[in-house]
Formats: sequence, structure tokens, C-alpha cells
Amino acid sequence: MKKIVSFIFCVFLAQQIFAVEIYPGEKDTLTSFIFNSGTPYNSYDISFRDLPEFLEFKTLEVYSIYSWFTYKYYIQFELNAQNDAPFADTTFYMDFEFSINETNKRFDTVAVNVSIQNPKIIAGFTTDINVGSNPLTVSFTNLSTGKYTDLLWDFGDGEISSEENPVHLYDSTGTFDLQLIALNETSADTFFQENYIRVFNMPTGKVTGDKGICPGDSTEITFTFSGLPPWDFTWGSGVEQFDKTTSDSTFVIFAKTESSYFLTSLRDANDTTIFVFNDTAKVWLNPVPEKPEILYNKSVSICEGETIQLNATAGFDVYQWTNGGQTEIIEVTQSMQIAVRVANQFACFSDFSDTLEIEVLDLPSKPVITQNLDTLEIIEVDSIQWYLNGDTISGATANKLEIDKSGSYYVEVFNKNRCKNVSDEMYYVYSESNLITKAEDKFKIIPNPFTDRINIIYSGNRTDLISWEIIQLDGKVVKLKNLWQKDNISMQIPTSDIPSGIYFLIIQSTNLVITQKLVKQ
Repeated sequence: MKKIVSFIFCVFLAQQIFAVEIYPGEKDTLTSFIFNSGTPYNSYDISFRDLPEFLEFKTLEVYSIYSWFTYKYYIQFELNAQNDAPFADTTFYMDFEFSINETNKRFDTVAVNVSIQNPKIIAGFTTDINVGSNPLTVSFTNLSTGKYTDLLWDFGDGEISSEENPVHLYDSTGTFDLQLIALNETSADTFFQENYIRVFNMPTGKVTGDKGICPGDSTEITFTFSGLPPWDFTWGSGVEQFDKTTSDSTFVIFAKTESSYFLTSLRDANDTTIFVFNDTAKVWLNPVPEKPEILYNKSVSICEGETIQLNATAGFDVYQWTNGGQTEIIEVTQSMQIAVRVANQFACFSDFSDTLEIEVLDLPSKPVITQNLDTLEIIEVDSIQWYLNGDTISGATANKLEIDKSGSYYVEVFNKNRCKNVSDEMYYVYSESNLITKAEDKFKIIPNPFTDRINIIYSGNRTDLISWEIIQLDGKVVKLKNLWQKDNISMQIPTSDIPSGIYFLIIQSTNLVITQKLVKQ
């Protein structure tokens, strides 16, 4: 606090008067001019009169400065006002005796008018800390000056105190204003600090990502942070450790090896560091199935139109065939190279099996049966087998077959790869007669294919009974009629009641059999 010192001096040999303003509990060092002299003095003596008890006086020095044949004398002294000094004015005297010798002396008196000032109150404080993590304990030191009688602290969180040097606990995060009021009965002063205390949460770090992986795969390990970004942190995996800085609250790595992943230190922008973490993410390797095998029920060479069944090793959750199949058992109808791999309950895949090569062989051409009276015939092929009504005809392995029974005939043919093809069935009606159609017997059957009718037109010279019938491929008769022969027969057969399909029209007489294949649309 600034001290105000003033003094008044009179001419030589007049009483000097000093006016001093001083505050209780403080000291002033005063330097005052006393008198001029043309002669130097050898010694001096000072005595006091009317010095009050609440003032302390100490003579520091009396000295002179010689200039222009004149000695200027000064006194420098210290004055101290006790703490209990009253706020009032007082006067005391300093008597001086200056000596050149025993007979040559000079006397002088200085009156000191002292005004004890009521000092202005100035509030102030300091703290041992003003930034820290929650909870934060702060020690406050009062620096207020002046003659105050009371203190009022406001910590900004709803709490107050009147202690001289309080200690306060902040148990919530945020920034807090601080205010101290120092006061007495007549005056007060306020010291206010905006956002002076800042309390934040300690940074936290968490590691997640426990997972089993398959060899060659990876998984995410996530480090999650709280606090004030950016964060400096150290993470480890096994014996290795890595330093990183990030402003994002999450940091992700991809783990490919079996290990434990953890944090060893974390510091946020509040310069707060933690070293103890309870989280560890563990990554382990799941087992891998052995390479599967492919089993099949016959040769890997199949004929066109056939199917080969492939069986992979059983007991797995997932099957992945190179042709897109996804089951343990698949069927193949095309030429290809194929392999399979399997996965267990951990979704770990095995290596692919050995590759299997499937070959699809061509079929022989479909045989076409031609009829020459009582003989059925196809072109020559590698191997032949004839059938009657679905049964093999013993020994019927040539390209020609003489028939002696009515029924449905067809033929199977085989090539050198033993792949077969089958002809259409032909229904044949056998007659013991010569079965030769005479040249003068002329039949015309129209239309073919037919829809709702068939027209039979005959021109010839026959006197025997002629009959006709329409039969299915299985030999079942669907229409039948007898008619007496006469010249130039024209007959219409209604067929709207016959389902669509393939039929045979058989016309017979005593020595005549005509078979015509029909198609109902």
C-alpha cells in the first residue's frame, strides 16, 4: 500500500514540523532536511518527547551533504505504527543537540505530527490449484489488506465460507467463479475471478473387441476415450507397445494375431494422465477344419442327361462348392472341374478338396424306326436292344426286328461310351395273313395332325368286312367300328372327345392291316 509522507520545515533555528500519514501495522522510512550550517558538527544526540506507546521510533542516521561552502543536515529515521494504533492524530517531538566541542553546541527540535490512517480494504486471494480432475480439493489463501473484520467466500458452486483460509472440495465438473468480500463496519472490497476454478473428469480409456478369428482373418479392436481431446496414449499387444495421438474419441486397429490388447497410459488435453486400466481385449485363433474329400456313387464320366451325386465329408455347418453348391450333397449334370471346402461352427473354412473332373459324354442319335411290312428297322449303331411292351426282347440286338406279336415296340441304342438313346414307341398290329396291301387298295387319312375329326377315304375293290380302331400308345382302344366294304368309301370319324396326344389308326380286313400314326392337337 502506498504511504504518504509530507513534512514542513522552517528557517534555521526554527522548530521543524513533520506531518506523517501512516497505516496501522506498517512502517515508514522518512528522510527530512533539518538545517544548513557553515560549520560541520562532530556529534549529535536525539531525545523524544510525548512519543505514544503505539508508535515505535528508530533513528537510522543523521548525515550532512557539503555543497557551496555549506553543510546541509538531514535526518533519516524509521517510524512504525502498531496494529492496534487508533485512527487518530498525535504529535511527538525529537530534540537534537549538535556539538562541535563542549562549548560550541547547537540545539534544534522537530515536531512530528502523525496521522494514523484507516487503511483502504483491498480483497485478494490465491489458491494452491485452480485446475484439476473431479473431485478437486482447493486450498485458499487470503491476501486481503486493510482493516477488515470479516471475510465472505463464494466458491461458485453454491457453497460459501467465512474462514480466513478455507479448504473447499469441488465434487462436480465445470468452471466456477470465485468471489471474496473483505469488509468492516464502514467499508468493503470485492475480489472476483471469473471461471477461476475448472474441474474436469479424469480421462478414461476402454478397450473392446474380444473375439475368436480364423487364421488369415482380422477383427476390430476399439479403444474408446473420454476427457478433453486430443489424447496421447500408449497401447500394447503382447510385449510390443505403441504411442499414438488422436482427437477422435475412438481409435480402431485391426488385429490378425492371437494376443491381448490393452492400454498402458492415457493423457488428455487437461494434462491428466492415468496408468491403471481394467480392460483387455483378447483375440484368439479358432480351429480350422481339415481338407474335405468328395465321394461319388459311380464313374465321374456320365452320359448326357444323367446325374452324378457328389458327397462331401459330412458333419460341417457350411459347404462351399466351386459351382455354387451349398449343401453336403449335390448333383452334377454338366462337364466341369469341381472342388469343395467346408466351414465349422466358428465360420473357419478349410482348404479346398482335391479337384474332381466331371465329364459328360454325348448320346447317340435318337433312333428312328421304319416299318417294312412285318419288319422294324433302324440304322446300324454300336449296340442295340429292342423292347416290346416295355420288356426286352431276348436276342433282339440287330438293327432289324421281325415282329410276330401286336404291341408297342421301341429300341435302345448305345455308342462306344455305353451312352444310350431311345426311339419313340410304335404300336404294331400283327396279322397272320400275308399283310400285303394290294395296289388297288388305296386309303387316304386326313387331316393329320387332327383336331375334332378324321376323314378316311378309300377307293378300291373289296367285298370283305373292313374294321378300324383308334388306340393309345399303351394299346387301349378309344374308338372302334366295323363297316361293310363297298367301293369308294368316305367316312368321317369325330374325335373331339379324344384328349390331345399320339394315337394309332389301325384298319383291318381279311388280309389287310394298315397302321397309321396320328397326332391329336
